[in-house]
Amino acid sequence: MKFNEAEQKIQEVEKKNYSKSSGWSSEKSLRSVFRYDNISICLMSPGTKGDLKYLSTLINDGKEQTSWCIRVYYTNSKWGAQIVPNSLIDKLDINISISEIFERFKRYKNLEYNSTLHVGSIYSKDRDVIQKAVISLIKELRDKKLNGTDKLQINTKYTLKNNSKRFLLEYDTSAIKVDDIPTIKKYATIYKKLIEKQLDDIQLKQVDIEKLNINDKEILFNLSRKYLTEHERIQIAMRFML
Repeated sequence: MKFNEAEQKIQEVEKKNYSKSSGWSSEKSLRSVFRYDNISICLMSPGTKGDLKYLSTLINDGKEQTSWCIRVYYTNSKWGAQIVPNSLIDKLDINISISEIFERFKRYKNLEYNSTLHVGSIYSKDRDVIQKAVISLIKELRDKKLNGTDKLQINTKYTLKNNSKRFLLEYDTSAIKVDDIPTIKKYATIYKKLIEKQLDDIQLKQVDIEKLNINDKEILFNLSRKYLTEHERIQIAMRFML
C-alpha cells in the first residue's frame, strides 16, 4: 500500500467513532478479557452482552488491535459465544470463511450454531460445550492475522500479554448474587405469583428467593413465561418500570 493510501486509511478509521454510552456500558459489562495472539476473548457478566462491534476493537498487544473477537456470555439460562472480525478493518480483505469453520461443530451434541461468511454464533445450556467450542475457535484462528489491524489506534487500557494457558470458562453462575434492589423486588413478585398458583414444578422449589442469584433469576424468568398470563407479566413489568 502506498503512503498516501495508508494515510487515508488511518483517517477513515479515526472518523469511525462509537457512542460514549455504548462504549461505557460495554466495558462496564466486561467480566474478564484475554488475548490469544490475534484473537481477543471478552467474557461478559451474566445477563449482559455489550456492543460486539465496540468490543472487537478493544484488545491489543501494544502495537496493534486483535484481528478477531469472541464474546462469551450467559443469558436466558444459556451460554453463548459469538465470533466476529475486528469491526474497523475492511471486510473485503478477509479471505477466511467462518461458515466453513463452523461446519466442524456438527460433531458437538447439545450445541446450536449459525454463521455467515465472517460472523458466527453458538449456544448451549452446557457450559463445557461452549468452552470446548471456544477453544476450537482459538486454535483455528489465533494465527490468522487480518490486514489493517496495524493501522488502527490502540487503547492502552486493554493492552494484554499473550495468554499461554488453555481457555477456561471459569465462573459459576450459581455463586453470583443479584444485588440490584428493584430487580430483587421484581423477581420476588414473580415468585409470589407463581407460589400462589400452587405449581408442582421442581425448578420453582429450587429457587431461594431470600438469596436470589443469577440462576434463580433465569429460572423465574422462564417460569413466568410458562405459567403467568401475558396480562400478569405486563402488570409486573409496568410496576417495576418506574
